[in-house]
Amino acid sequence: MPISIYNYQNSKIPLMLQLSESYLERNFAGEYYLDNDWENGPNTIIIFKDSKFESQAIESIKGIVAAYKEKYPVPKEEINKKAEQYARNQIVLKQLELRDIEGNTQFMRDDGTVEIRSRKNNAFNSNYHQDMFDHYRSRLNSVYLEMMRIYIGLDTFHQTHMFLYMYHYLTSLYEEGSKRGYLSFLSHVEGFFSRLRLEGHNIDMKSEFERRRTSILKENKIILHDELADIMDKWKKAWAAIAAEMNSQFKIENYQDEDRLGLDEQFEILLENISPLDNSFHSELVRNQELKSFILSQKMLVFRDIINLFYLSLPIFEQSMVKKQFYAYCTVKFIEENNKEDLLFVID
Repeated sequence: MPISIYNYQNSKIPLMLQLSESYLERNFAGEYYLDNDWENGPNTIIIFKDSKFESQAIESIKGIVAAYKEKYPVPKEEINKKAEQYARNQIVLKQLELRDIEGNTQFMRDDGTVEIRSRKNNAFNSNYHQDMFDHYRSRLNSVYLEMMRIYIGLDTFHQTHMFLYMYHYLTSLYEEGSKRGYLSFLSHVEGFFSRLRLEGHNIDMKSEFERRRTSILKENKIILHDELADIMDKWKKAWAAIAAEMNSQFKIENYQDEDRLGLDEQFEILLENISPLDNSFHSELVRNQELKSFILSQKMLVFRDIINLFYLSLPIFEQSMVKKQFYAYCTVKFIEENNKEDLLFVID
């Protein structure tokens, strides 16, 4: 059961760093990781490897948060405005993330509240699968803390390019390299565009993404700020090691658990979700007779884990779902423009 800290400031990162630097890294380094969430108000979550640490840490955390909130108070009217916004979206967000919608979904916690709560819901194939993700997230936590210290001082241009740098590197972790690894991001962004159209949203998001991309990616170059160079090398080494471990330790039985959704069921859900999508990429996938064997192959299951594990880091940096898709779009276009030939698909 994680500890949640409700924080209505414009950014939760300063308090996250304060908690880590003054207490968590000194007492629990390598034994926890941070996350952010929206349930019952904007909150930061601390997930410990061992639940016994929660009772040891909670009173100290309450003291640090109380002192921080006294020093950096949030105006009451700002808290009320944000609480109303979060309350309006609770049921929809819970349905999208398959969370329990029973109980009072409109009850927003006060700014500075510290409490023990249930875990966020994420889709895992098995207990092994969940434990593996927790292990890697704890291992990556110190790297992300170093990144956050630099990230909060960057302008929007360099913050965006940091994510583009990471997205592009992840495509290279696919067994067949970036010229095939980019297809996962293409699938996500084409699915995003298609769903907007099918749900009747009157917005041309592709044109908006392209306008943003051309304004921030000059000459199709990703520019990493000098201050990020060392930590991004550390980040890449960490992810290369994770990818190698996932591939070497892969066993199909680790993806099977009677109490969880099986791979065959997941494939049928995937097929059901992509069949209505009105783009050439997903239409071709649905017609492919070898789709199931490909989706459930080792290289795809491992790469799916790599991408999903990475996506779980985006809330730490307070990145929205739209920004997540924008980075995917930019990554696909970056690879398209740097590889004029030998690409299976381009964005419609």
